[in-house]
Amino acid sequence: MDELTSVRDLLTEPEPSHEVIAAGRARLLAAADPFSGFSDSFEPSGPPAPGSPGDRMIRQARRGRRTAWWTALGVGLAGTAAAAALVIASSTAVHPPAPLTRLPVPDTSATARQVLLAAATAAAKAPTKGAYWVTRAISGSQRVEPGARYLIQQSRSTEMWLSRTRDRKSWRINQYLGAKPATPKDEAAWRKNGSPARWLFEDGALTGGYIPPDSRIESAPGEREASWLRGKWIGSAGHLTKGLITWAEVRAIPDTPEKLKAYLSERSGAYAAKWPGSRKEGEADPWVLQDCMEIITSLPVSPETRAAAYQLLASLPEMKSEGEVVDHLGRVGQAISYPVDTSTPQGENKVYGRNRLVIDVASGLPLSREMDGLDRLADGRTYKVASFTAYEQIGWTNDLPDLPARRN
Repeated sequence: MDELTSVRDLLTEPEPSHEVIAAGRARLLAAADPFSGFSDSFEPSGPPAPGSPGDRMIRQARRGRRTAWWTALGVGLAGTAAAAALVIASSTAVHPPAPLTRLPVPDTSATARQVLLAAATAAAKAPTKGAYWVTRAISGSQRVEPGARYLIQQSRSTEMWLSRTRDRKSWRINQYLGAKPATPKDEAAWRKNGSPARWLFEDGALTGGYIPPDSRIESAPGEREASWLRGKWIGSAGHLTKGLITWAEVRAIPDTPEKLKAYLSERSGAYAAKWPGSRKEGEADPWVLQDCMEIITSLPVSPETRAAAYQLLASLPEMKSEGEVVDHLGRVGQAISYPVDTSTPQGENKVYGRNRLVIDVASGLPLSREMDGLDRLADGRTYKVASFTAYEQIGWTNDLPDLPARRN
């Protein structure tokens, strides 16, 4: 039985009737064979023979990539109807589902290297023209409520509209989407505690991240509000290695994995010299991995540079495949996990699990990122907390931002 037949048999086994799963499998099938066309030096070993199963699947993947890189996130793998249900209204609280969900199929996933190299091939075909570089995402995080009885999940939408010319303003549009108990178990504890609509953190407790004293988390959503990016943001195209980077610097980022690694290592070395505690002696460079994630998910780099970032990630031994999952917005993708060392603003180490990047390999689009781990309270109790960012749109557009009335 050849590889194509094995994949087809797997994908036709009886499964839940969710449209997301069916569509996701079709995209996975279309992208499966290009995984094997890369060697350890990032170079392709050659195309499959014309008319072979691999050749047919590559043709299918290429047809799938004809959809614009920008619009693929909006439609995603869930289909147009599901995408329409995910539109964020300015007055509606949205609470995406909590953790990633592994699909109930046998563990026959591709390796992390194969997934990342397939994404690199697709990402190299992304559009390069437009007036604005736009990133639109929903992020969520969990925090232990002040009495340490249950977890709260809060979420927010953020749009970044970055103009590469100074004749147009760049904008950030935010909306707080509200908060609620994170799981049914947490909801039961919340009801037992009187179903509060807001939570006050009087002592600045460390709960899923530092909360300043006297800050509140509200259950009700807020209004959309826009901020004109001025000051240091003028002429900037985003963040890299914890600092703003200009459009000229973005254009100069190398577009091969070897040169990109050297470039990012130099940047992280400069950062480590400025902040000595940011990297422990003898450990792998965490900033190279994190900067690759920034390049893939938020920076307006060339398609070749984004592909190089995927290729560089594919060379890192800490990248692990977790197979096919459904992300927070109901889209099917391939999950890649990786470790990240994190500490609190007070210098306390947190014990985190592995972070995850979910990818649509057929388009090269990142769908979401997720981090879960443990949070310790002052009395020593430990809670598992999670945070995520789900990307609705990434790419170039000639559209104008839909600016709310509330702006500054």
